[in-house]
Amino acid sequence: MNRQLKWNFLVAALIFSTPLAKAENPLETHLLIDVVGRNTGAKNISNFTFFGQSNFDALRIRLFLEKKVSDRVEVFTQLLSNNANSPRVYGGYVRLKSGSPWGNLEAGLVRNPFGTWGPRTYSDKNPLVGIPLGYGYHTALIVYMAALQKSPAELFSFRGRGGDPAPNYGISSGLPVVYDNCWNSGFLIFGGNGKIDYMLGALAGSLSNPTIELERSRPQVSGRIGFAPMLGLTVGSSLAYGPYLTNESKSELPAGADVSDYSQRIFGLDLNFEREKFIGHSEAMVNRWIHPYISQPLDVYTGYVEGMYKFATQFFFAARYDRMEFSKIADPAGGESVWDYPLYRIETGLGYRFDRNVTIKLVGQLTRFPGQSQFNDGILATQISTSF
Repeated sequence: MNRQLKWNFLVAALIFSTPLAKAENPLETHLLIDVVGRNTGAKNISNFTFFGQSNFDALRIRLFLEKKVSDRVEVFTQLLSNNANSPRVYGGYVRLKSGSPWGNLEAGLVRNPFGTWGPRTYSDKNPLVGIPLGYGYHTALIVYMAALQKSPAELFSFRGRGGDPAPNYGISSGLPVVYDNCWNSGFLIFGGNGKIDYMLGALAGSLSNPTIELERSRPQVSGRIGFAPMLGLTVGSSLAYGPYLTNESKSELPAGADVSDYSQRIFGLDLNFEREKFIGHSEAMVNRWIHPYISQPLDVYTGYVEGMYKFATQFFFAARYDRMEFSKIADPAGGESVWDYPLYRIETGLGYRFDRNVTIKLVGQLTRFPGQSQFNDGILATQISTSF
């Protein structure tokens, strides 16, 4: 039984085989459907997921299932289908409530305990269509079996091409800083009182390379703490540390090395502001990967600023500016060069909410690689987001 089938079976068992469930607490279901039309001539290379999918795909359907087993036990799962393909499990966990706002637990396929983008990734909350570069852009760092880069020259050869399909896999293979499109198995404790909130998790995979099974001797630890000094303003800080390679790379490592010897370290800051008709969000991340064959650390610096302004009752305008930069390492040709090409992205959009369940958006996304125009891209798209 493969991993996806294991999770399908587990989620079904959790939801439908709960003898302690109260009869007055039926299974709750919720659908979120995105229909997108766009200029098909666009490359769209900076938006792809590991599965070769994108928020700009013509049809995306999410099914949310939630079951209240008791006053302190809930079961949740989320399924995602792209372009009418077979759905996959996006997330699925059991939530245990302690009775105190400071001590709650989620265990299973859990959300990433980092930053503030995760809850806003859905089309009924995202005022645009794309997601920030830090949560999905595939860098030049390749880690899959038979593809682990053995030298700076091999790494340089993938600059700007981390979103290309990997040989023998047919999927995008470069590691993102934080991968939003797939949750990790593990556990998460969280809580707060409205003024201060926190979440802390131990993950089988890593923020950049999620897995279902623990494939190294120790998990990656990640967490965030947030503070609301005044109404409409929250600031937060996130941190993660731990291995990012899996056993798929074990045969590719230097003699005597273990996958747990190579870490991902990431630090993030976030700010969220709301006042009358304006809502603003900003995040910044500093990420470091330690690589088996490259002596210098591979650093990434990325961040975005996003704003949305509501006007004329049901209309809104939104914009996001993204940037991603990479550190320099020794170049075999002499001197030092960035290990991946820097880029920036601007996405703007106009939206209209017919009601709380139906939103239509017209967006334009411009992606630019300074000095590397062959990778530049521009997307014009319309999205209809409908929830039931």
